[in-house]
Amino acid sequence: MDRGVACHRLSGRLDRGTRGIHDVVDVNGQPGALIVDAAGSVLGVMALDIAGGLVQGVSSIVDPDKLRHLGVVGDIGALLRGRG
Repeated sequence: MDRGVACHRLSGRLDRGTRGIHDVVDVNGQPGALIVDAAGSVLGVMALDIAGGLVQGVSSIVDPDKLRHLGVVGDIGALLRGRG
C-alpha cells in the first residue's frame, strides 16, 4: 500500500476537533502522519508498520514530552473531553 494512500485512509478515522493529517512524515523509518488540531497544534503522530505492502500495525504517540520538538502541542485531553 502506498504511504500516501494509507495515511489518507487514516484521516477518515480522526475525531471531530482535529484538522486532520497535517503532513505525511517518516517515523523511525516507517511512514506516518502528523495529526494537528483546528488551531494547528500538534496532537500526535501515527506510525504505520508496513511489510510486504500491507499495514501490519499502527502506533500512536500522544505524550506531549515526545511531541514538543515538532511544535506547539495541543491539549488532546481537552479535545477528548469535548472541550477542544
